[in-house]
This record gives sequence, structure tokens and C-alpha cells, in this order.
Amino acid sequence: MVTPSSRSALTATRAEDDLKVLSVSRLRVERLALFSHIRHVQDEIGVLAFHNYRTYADIGRTAELNRAMFSDMNETMPKLKDEVAHLVQDIKQFYADSKQEADELATLRKATSSDSPLWDLFSMPDTLKKCVYAGYYDAAYSLTNYSSQLEQRSLTKSPVVVNVLNKARHGLLDELFNKFSGPVDLATAIQVVNNISKIPSISPTQLRVTILQYRDLYLEKQIIAVMGAPNFLQHAVDIYRECMYETMVLYLAVFPKDDFHRRFDVAVDPRWEQWKPAAQSVLLQQWALRTLSRLFEHIKLAENKKPVDMNDVVSKLMAFAYSFGHMGLDFRNLIINQLDDIFKCYFNSKVEAATTVLTNEAGVIDFVDTTVDSSATADGDTVSNLEINQWDALCVYGNEILSAFNDLRQNLSIAQLNWCVQVLKKNFRSVLSWLDRLMDSDRSPTAVKAASLFLKVFVPFMRKNLHSCFPYEKCFRPIFRCAVTKEDFESYYSLLSTDLFSHCVHHEVFLEVYGGYQPIAFSGETENFAPVTEEADITALLNESSC
Repeated sequence: MVTPSSRSALTATRAEDDLKVLSVSRLRVERLALFSHIRHVQDEIGVLAFHNYRTYADIGRTAELNRAMFSDMNETMPKLKDEVAHLVQDIKQFYADSKQEADELATLRKATSSDSPLWDLFSMPDTLKKCVYAGYYDAAYSLTNYSSQLEQRSLTKSPVVVNVLNKARHGLLDELFNKFSGPVDLATAIQVVNNISKIPSISPTQLRVTILQYRDLYLEKQIIAVMGAPNFLQHAVDIYRECMYETMVLYLAVFPKDDFHRRFDVAVDPRWEQWKPAAQSVLLQQWALRTLSRLFEHIKLAENKKPVDMNDVVSKLMAFAYSFGHMGLDFRNLIINQLDDIFKCYFNSKVEAATTVLTNEAGVIDFVDTTVDSSATADGDTVSNLEINQWDALCVYGNEILSAFNDLRQNLSIAQLNWCVQVLKKNFRSVLSWLDRLMDSDRSPTAVKAASLFLKVFVPFMRKNLHSCFPYEKCFRPIFRCAVTKEDFESYYSLLSTDLFSHCVHHEVFLEVYGGYQPIAFSGETENFAPVTEEADITALLNESSC
């Protein structure tokens, strides 16, 4: 058996045998080749050593970087350890949400398909409008009832579906109630009310109140249409009369007295507030009174802007109230009270404005000398009128008061006499208070002369005009007969008494002027006289004062 040692020995023996047979030249060639090979091996060893050095350097840098990286990882791992649980939970939630979104997307694609029944549901408001416009109220009610049933089911809890259902129902109610905001015949009104009554969300009281509110809209539209007309008040009274008559007839026909109130089970539909039932007459009366109040507001506004001839308006109002008396709504007493307030406010504001001009804006008392014709001295009234002309501002003041009387002349009655006297006395007190203040200044003689002219001439002149507006023969005698004499009437409503200047500082001066004109005539002989007040019942006084 050949061993490795024997094999190497054999190889060496063969090499020696080869060297022995080689020539010198061949040995030299082999020597050179061997040197060249050794030199090449040395070069490769140098290159390998260089590469080994660079590898050692790279390994050192890599080790340093790994050391720094692992140090950072060692510091970061505790923090990541706490966040891993949240990250895992978020991943699970994302997976669940993704699955839900995928399901909803599939449902949405199914719902948006052309054969989906939701398109019929979304078009329900338009379908309801078409049914109402065409007069198919039963079909519209069926659609509304269907929408109410859908809304109560758990399958339609989505806000998109619920909003469409509510819009459809509200649209139906608006369209039905809008029938009452214009002219409507009785048959159509009964049909509309019957269809509205089928809707479970409307109580009987809500139905009545809403119908009256829509009738108010119809009334206001008609009033706005004639707002700029020359005879606005006359047109307004006619419009109110026709509209109120139509509304009351419609209301009494649609809601008869034996109409019962439906009872609602709150547990069935707890979303709607159920109003307490009220008698239909109460609602109708409240609506009528509120409507009449708006009519009187129009009259007040028109009267405040400029004087209006109220004769035609009053006659129309009285005929209006009398015709409604057959339906239990005779409001003639209300007309008297309202018109009395209107006239009182107008007269009071005009006289107060004139008093303000005299005492504030006129300011200075300037007398003008006038010459009295001897041929006119026999007529006391003419002399008084000429004396008034000495004070221009007082003439203007008197003309304003007479203008206020003339504006109300066609509408004055005995019930207005007391407040006319009260307004005049109140303003006369203001004038005398102004003159009283002037007596403390350097114009005291002028103020005394003005007070004398005012008390002796102006107030009696106003009293004469007051008695011409309220003559005894036409106002008191037909009512009180001989219970009130003409002297008592003229004495009580003389406008000239000590209470005009009793509050003044210089009341002695005014009392002297007053005493120089005439003795105090209002004494105990008329103490039992009861004047007609604003609240007095003329009929009762007429029965009590017969001879």
C-alpha cells in the first residue's frame, strides 16, 4: 500500500532524475520561470494583505455602527413595548372598520342600482305634490301613512331616509294648508280638512289654529294689495268683512259643534306634542277679536298720518258689526270704544302739539296794536275776536284747536264731550304755567297782559266754539230732557275755572284777572249734576233722567 510519505519520496526521486537529464540551458529557463512565478506570488500576497487591511478597517467601522445601533434599539425597545398593544388594537380596529366599510359600499352599490326601491322613496315628495295638485287626496294620504309606518320601523333609521320621509309629510301638510291661504269653496275645504285629519301627527286644536293662521295670510295679502289705494280704509273694511264671513262660515261648517276630539295614545307616537282640546267657539272668537284688532290698527295708522273722513268708515263698520250679530259677533260696542280712542288720541296730539309751539317755539309774547271800530263795539263777540288778534301766536294756537275740532266735527258725539274738555283744560293749564314762569322774569307786565287776554278773551272764545260743536239742544236735551238745564250745561262746561291756575305760583294774579271777568259761577247749585263720562251708559242715563 502506497502511503503519502512514500508518494512524496517517489516524486522527489523523479524530480532529481529529471534534473539530472536536463541541460544547463534548460535549467536556466526553468530558473527564470520559477523566479517570475515567485515574484507574481509575492505581488498577489501584497494585494491580499492590502485587501485584508481594508476589510479589518470596514469590520471596525461596522462594529462601531452596530454598537451605536444596538444602543439606540436598547433605549427604544421599552417605549415600543408599550405601544405595541395599541398598535395591535388599531390594526384589529382597522380590519373591522375596513370590513364594515366594504359592507356599506356593497349596500350603497346595491341601493344606487337602477332597480332599487329607494328611488321611489326619494321621489315621494314630488309624487305627493302631484297628487295634491291633481286633487287625489286619498292617494296622498296613503303615501303619507306609508311614510309614517316606514319611519317607525327599525329598517329605516338612517337620517337620509328619515329626512326624506319627514320632508314628504311636511310637504303634504304645507300643500294642504296652502289651500286656505286663498279663495276656497266649502266642498274643497271639507275634503282638505278630512284628509288632514287622517294624519296622526295633527291634533284637532292644531288643525283649527293652523287653518285660522292660513286664513290670516290670505287676509293680509288682500290688505297689502290695496294698501296704496285712495280709499284704503273703505276697501280694508270690505275686505275684512268678506274674509271674516267666509272664514267663519267655513269654520262652522267644517268643525260642527258636535265635533268630538280624537284621543291620541302618546305611546304610539311620542314625538309630537299633543295640545289640550279647547272649545271651537273659543278659538274662533279669539281669532275674530285678533282680526278686528288688526283692522283698528290700520284705522289708527291711517288717522295718525292724515285726517280721514270717518263717516263712510263708521257706517261700514256698523253695518259690518250688525251683520255679524246673527253669528253671535256683534261688536258695535267695540267699534264705539275703539273710535273714541282714535279720535281722542288724534285730538289730544294735535292740541298738545299746538300748545308746545305756543309755549316753546313761539317763546316771545309780541302784541300788535289793533284799532276797534266804534260801529262794532255793540257786538261783544266781534270785540273779543279783535282783542285776540293782538297776539299773533295766540291766534295761531286758537286756529290749530279749531282745526282739530273741524277734523272731528262729523264724528263728535256726547260721549266725547268730557275728554274734549279735559284735553283743553290740561293744555290751558300748560299755557298758564308758562305765563306764570314768565311773571318771575323782566317780562312780568307783558305776561300779566297775556294772562288777562288768555283768560278773559281766548278761553271764553274757545268755550263758545265748544258749545257750537256740542250744542245743548242736540246733545243734552234729547237725552236728559229737563233734568239738565242749558244754564247748568254751559256753566259746567265753561272751560274757565280756578283749577286752571290753582297750581301756579302767582295764582293771586290769575285769580284777580279771573274775578274781574265774572264771578265764580260754578257753585253748589250744580253739585248734584252728573256729567256723561267715557264709561257712562247713555241708555241708563236716558231712563233715569226722564221728567
